[in-house]
Amino acid sequence: MRNSAVAALHKLRDEYSDPVLNVTKPPAGTLPLRSIQRICKQRLEVYYALSKITLSLVQFSDDWNVAILAKLKENFPDTYQLCTSRGIITIQHLKTRHYDRIARFFMYHVAVNSKSLGICEWIVNCEICLFRLQFSNCLMNVQEDFIFKNQLAHRRSPNQCTEIFESHPYEVTWKSVLPLIRARSVPLSKGKAYVNASHFIFLASSFQTENILKHLSVIKIGLATVKCDPRIDKMIKDFQSTSEKCIRILYQGEWSDRMARKVNLSNLDDLSAYFPPCMERIHHHIETRHHIRYEARVQFMPFLKDIGLSLNDMLQYFHENFTKVMTDAEFKKKRYAYQMRYQYGLEGCRLEQKTKSCSQIIKYSNCDGCPLLSVDNLQEVFSLPSYSSLRINEKEDLLSSVGKISANSICAKIILLKHLKTDSFESTIHPLQYYVESFSQHLDECNDSSDA
Repeated sequence: MRNSAVAALHKLRDEYSDPVLNVTKPPAGTLPLRSIQRICKQRLEVYYALSKITLSLVQFSDDWNVAILAKLKENFPDTYQLCTSRGIITIQHLKTRHYDRIARFFMYHVAVNSKSLGICEWIVNCEICLFRLQFSNCLMNVQEDFIFKNQLAHRRSPNQCTEIFESHPYEVTWKSVLPLIRARSVPLSKGKAYVNASHFIFLASSFQTENILKHLSVIKIGLATVKCDPRIDKMIKDFQSTSEKCIRILYQGEWSDRMARKVNLSNLDDLSAYFPPCMERIHHHIETRHHIRYEARVQFMPFLKDIGLSLNDMLQYFHENFTKVMTDAEFKKKRYAYQMRYQYGLEGCRLEQKTKSCSQIIKYSNCDGCPLLSVDNLQEVFSLPSYSSLRINEKEDLLSSVGKISANSICAKIILLKHLKTDSFESTIHPLQYYVESFSQHLDECNDSSDA
């Protein structure tokens, strides 16, 4: 008995002693299905917590790291231990790594089983978030070993001794750091880019993302064999369904697909009643003033894209409104079309722009930004037609809340009052969250009418 326990411990140590997470290696050993179900459920809860914080804070920023680690420490101590161990290995830690790999491997099967690309992307993104947290807490020599072992960078030639290269001692191929080049964060010379240790996390996460995607392709080939066991097949489907519900709440799943088929120029004005106050206010300014400032366009254009408005419809919408106060030549000269194409990833850096979160929008002011930060702006919102159903005492209650509770909480109150949702949430953290919640009633009404 003792010998078998020692052998099991040695096996764990051999498998999981590497301080840097291997995101593609299959787990060794066995575990009861009930235990697998328990750790996978917790994995899904971790995904959701990561995603929810990401919607309110800039991903991978210092504030984001602090918030994520605080959440993990409070609610998911095992995951927190994995992300902050700094190479310390105990028996319990080895077991935790074992469970972690099993949960991750199972969620990969959920990802490839789903026909929704959104679930696959969500799971991969969450795994990379966890990897980045763990990698950033590794000792520098461990990070360097990982980078060199996988040939992600090489030490620069000693002949390059200029000051800028002294601070960027590692050489990489320029294609591997395109986002850093676009951001002008790294120097270039003779087809090579040069990075320093602060860029290791970018190199490592890009490498691991590519590895995961390749690994998913391999898993997909053998998925049918795994699903021959009806118990595993049921578990995969159950976690797939739960993942879809999580994504639906996080604004990218079934609701977004259904909304995307409905948003166009013919119904945009009607659907604006379901926009969050910040977006409905900007829409009203376009309709009445026939122009909005650059900051408001940066806020409004990606929102229209994300709720399903096509590029052609957006071009037509802004052209029809803006040319009421300017000539067609002026519209072309100001390159508004370029800005709209930029939102769809067709110009500039060729990356699709995403709707700004509430925390980002709150930083703006005047005609753009969050109108729930001042009484005057909130009164302007109340003048919009969609707020006519609110009673005087309800408006007064909201006005008295300005400055006393967060703008996010006021926004949630507005959903409750405008759309009579009894299952309202405590606060909004993203404009798409508001739109999904408020528009869901409209979808239900449409479905009821079609059924009738």
